[in-house]
Amino acid sequence: MAQIELAKSNWQTAKDDLEDVKSASEPTVIENQRNQVGLATAILADAQVELDLLESGGDLVALETKLLEVEVARLNLAEKEQELADLIQGPDTLDLAVTQAKVVTAQAALTHAEDRLTDSVITAPWEGVITFINAEAGQSINANTPIMEIVDTSVVEIDGVVDEIDVLFVQLGSSALVTMDALPGEFLQGEVSFIATEPDTQQGVVSFPIRILISLPQGLELPEGLSAVANVVIREDRGVLMVPINSLYGSFDEPTVRVVENGQVKDVPVVLGNSDDFWIVVNEGISEGDLVIMESEGSQSSQFNFGGNFRAIGGFTGGGGFGGRGGGGRR
Repeated sequence: MAQIELAKSNWQTAKDDLEDVKSASEPTVIENQRNQVGLATAILADAQVELDLLESGGDLVALETKLLEVEVARLNLAEKEQELADLIQGPDTLDLAVTQAKVVTAQAALTHAEDRLTDSVITAPWEGVITFINAEAGQSINANTPIMEIVDTSVVEIDGVVDEIDVLFVQLGSSALVTMDALPGEFLQGEVSFIATEPDTQQGVVSFPIRILISLPQGLELPEGLSAVANVVIREDRGVLMVPINSLYGSFDEPTVRVVENGQVKDVPVVLGNSDDFWIVVNEGISEGDLVIMESEGSQSSQFNFGGNFRAIGGFTGGGGFGGRGGGGRR
């Protein structure tokens, strides 16, 4: 900061000097100098009159003093006249160029000092709290050495895994619904922010680490390490007709549902869509308001055991279970 203040002072001084040189030939300055010449002329004339009187009186001491005053007045007048002549002639081209060069040099020095100050300031990419410092003032450090850690308390991420049969259906930006034991009954919105390209294999089970970024309500802060469960939406249907999976009959290739019409049970072929662990979308075959019947829980739904074995490609189509529990973390 001291170098910047000194550079600013030098720059301002150079600017003032340049303004003085440029303004020297202004009419008001010249007129003021004419007045000073007139005043110096009057002073010299008065001194000369007093000298003439002393020469006739014979006082040698007073005469010598007055002679000195007259000489000083004469020199002062000559100086004022020369200054007036210089003003009328205008600023010297060389002096003007030198003064302008000093301003440019001072400006460059100021810019350099400001650039050095800017380069010495490290700006954090986000607001947060400093949780770790690995350097002291005056200490030499190597390039790319972390010197501090800043935690953005407004950003919370959950790390977890999805199994290999579901990872292909999870995309960056996929929405997720997050629940936490610390917030019973509350649901937090999130989205997938990271999907690992390398699997994690443990005891023959292959899974892929993913990360979910949570959108926190204003004013809510979560400590690191909380457990959470997330349901990732890999496909979404709105305004569709759904029936329980256990209400399906027929075969995998030719599914049907049983509908009551005029007091009679009728097998109706259907075209199926996405599903989750309980519901499945019916795209064609039945309409809203149709009465669909199904076997009670625990009974055999058909010879194909359709309700027990059916699973749409992609698994948890409505919402995918996210790796059990994942630890919440901050960035």
